Amino acid sequence: MAIDLSAEFPGQCDTGDAGYPYGKARNVNSPGAGDGTPWEERVANDMFGFQQALLSEGGLVPSGVPDAVGASQYLAAAKSISHRLQIKNWTIEGISGSTQRAHDCDTNGRGTYVLVADDASGEVRIYWGHPHMGMVAASTVPAKAKNVYSVAWLESAGLFIAVGQSDVGDSFILTSPTGDVWTERANTGAIADKYEVRANAAGTRAMIVGRATGGSIGQVITTTDATGYTVTLSFAAFVPRALAYSPTLDLWVMGGGNNDSDNLPMLATLDANGAGYAMRTRPAAFDTDPGVPNYIVDLCWAGDRFVAITACGWICYSLNGVAWVSVSTTTIGAYEPLVGKTHTIAADPSDPFAPIFAICPSDGLGNQGFGLREYRRTGSFELIDTIHLLSNASPSRLRYLPATREYVLCGQFGQGVTGVAVSLRF
Repeated sequence: MAIDLSAEFPGQCDTGDAGYPYGKARNVNSPGAGDGTPWEERVANDMFGFQQALLSEGGLVPSGVPDAVGASQYLAAAKSISHRLQIKNWTIEGISGSTQRAHDCDTNGRGTYVLVADDASGEVRIYWGHPHMGMVAASTVPAKAKNVYSVAWLESAGLFIAVGQSDVGDSFILTSPTGDVWTERANTGAIADKYEVRANAAGTRAMIVGRATGGSIGQVITTTDATGYTVTLSFAAFVPRALAYSPTLDLWVMGGGNNDSDNLPMLATLDANGAGYAMRTRPAAFDTDPGVPNYIVDLCWAGDRFVAITACGWICYSLNGVAWVSVSTTTIGAYEPLVGKTHTIAADPSDPFAPIFAICPSDGLGNQGFGLREYRRTGSFELIDTIHLLSNASPSRLRYLPATREYVLCGQFGQGVTGVAVSLRF
């Protein structure tokens, strides 16, 4: 399945070079000498076979345009394969103490990671450090904080932002430059729950989405310095719970539902500054009521498209945030309300050829725990692999961290181990 040049053409190739243990090509010494390495069908097909195997394994179809620096399908295929190998190798950093569930993790790209979690009574637990070298509890977290849902690093401000719900029924915003000592910021907007915070690719603006006090009223809050926050939008009958930003389109997508018990997913686009939005039509297949809450729980930008996943594990995508295509309406695993993202999805936002990974509370293989489902974006956006990750475990959030080129998975990892799993870097 790979030719041995020295065996194929003895006397017509050079041997003895450690850099080419199976022989290397050589020129003919003189016209007609017959001692040069032949350019034959088997030689050509050996190289073409490797190139085509690389594209096939990477899930790519030849574009018809020659490869070049900055536009190489062969390089993209190699990266795709690297992502696949990377996400199957994890280092789990368990968190000690009474932590019940880890919800989200982000890094400043300079060695500090922040993990946000809850204990059994719902009290906030924030940890900082490095998953490969140990994470410790933050020394100062405001006492009123309770359920913390999400965290993001805002590069321009040099601050981590954590959001959630306080113990007096409203929401909170906390910031920290190091992850150790946290400061509560003035609470902007009548939001009962701040579900998600995300920064744009440049790290110059962060968006927060959540549910306002009084029911199914959603709000968007934005900041450029992580100290002052502005409510830019409020809307009825739509509660956004997830955010994703596209640097290519300079556009955000919000996902959620009508309220906390909505059985139908809802999607909207949000402009770069958070000042304008438009509701978008979900795929027709998503109009089917599964009989349990099925709002959008997670979103990602995957280099060339937005991808969304619902509370039942249904998946859809959009190339522009406007028109959405259904990938799957198969319910995967049991619905588990309001305890984290039981279904979660992630991809490298800079690589339009990398696989897209979904974590589901059932691996589909008959095992308890959760599984990893790998999709590649061929014409049919196909599921190409499902692997069982861990038994008796519960996922919360899968994220790709561009600053460190790692996948991080937050949740519980069996036998009461709560924390973050970090994938092997490539």
